Amino acid sequence: MKVGRAYFTLFISFLIFELFQKIFLFYSQKNVITECTEIKNYILYEKRYESAKRSIVGLKNDNFVCYFNSLIQALYFQNDFMKGLFLYEHTKEQRCIFILKELLEQMLNDRIVNTSVYLKEILELDSNFEYFKFGCFEDAGTCLDIIFLRILKEIDVKKFSDLNNVTNKYFPINLYLFQMKTTYLCVECLEKNIIYGDNYNLVLYLENSIQESINKSFNVESIQCYKNKFKDEIHYAKILREFVNLPSSIIIKNTHDPSSNGNVWIDEEIIVQNQKYSFKACVFYVKDLHYYTVAVLDNNYYELNDNSVKNLNIESIENLGFSDIPDILFYEKCNSKI
Repeated sequence: MKVGRAYFTLFISFLIFELFQKIFLFYSQKNVITECTEIKNYILYEKRYESAKRSIVGLKNDNFVCYFNSLIQALYFQNDFMKGLFLYEHTKEQRCIFILKELLEQMLNDRIVNTSVYLKEILELDSNFEYFKFGCFEDAGTCLDIIFLRILKEIDVKKFSDLNNVTNKYFPINLYLFQMKTTYLCVECLEKNIIYGDNYNLVLYLENSIQESINKSFNVESIQCYKNKFKDEIHYAKILREFVNLPSSIIIKNTHDPSSNGNVWIDEEIIVQNQKYSFKACVFYVKDLHYYTVAVLDNNYYELNDNSVKNLNIESIENLGFSDIPDILFYEKCNSKI
């Protein structure tokens, strides 16, 4: 009996060993398959979506959607955005990401797209967008807010407490989202307040040049102290702004009133906290209610004005003569720092 039980115990142990071995092999193969799939997807992306082979096409302007067309063209010309978007494995609930993929896929296939259909789909995803009037001329900056807020909602951005630890699979965060630290300091009142805020675009009052506007915004600013404990005399506090983390790409939004002129120098390269960024695209506002885009891809500059595409014979955005207002600018991080 004891011998029989010993054999039975040995047999059961063997079965358990075999079972664990098969489970281990299954998950090992699954991980290998997942890694192979990711590598395959990356190779397919590199072959199909590499900038050298990317089609440059115009877009139809139905229902006054030049503002949307200009934004789509600006995003289309950014390699990091395109790479992140098409490598991102979206779920069926992430409709905005899917819609953008479908639209940009059409452009990659050299098709002139009626973008109003896609914009209408995006606006219908959320009842909070009802203030945005489809079929009327709207603001490009507001439209960009809608797109990005929807994407951030779909990937549940609130669950990330540390932006520096976000993985590449959450592409909109890694590319654009940053945290800004604002310090309010009054020596007289011994008052110090620090405020942190997350955003995806840098809002600036643009004047003279992009770089000068950045420098002015991040210089120490003196304002009248709001606390003012000493009522008999006015004194001043200091405000200092700085990035907690620098994004891979910076979107700059101009706060110029539409009646302003376009006399702003667009720098080919800008420096933010010792980090260089290079120009990728600019959405221009025309005073008679119109938007168009100028963008660069592989050192070739293009003007994209709805269904019109023009190859600009310039070596830098700084060579472009224009009088329209730079409304939204896209800059991409360079490898080098200063």
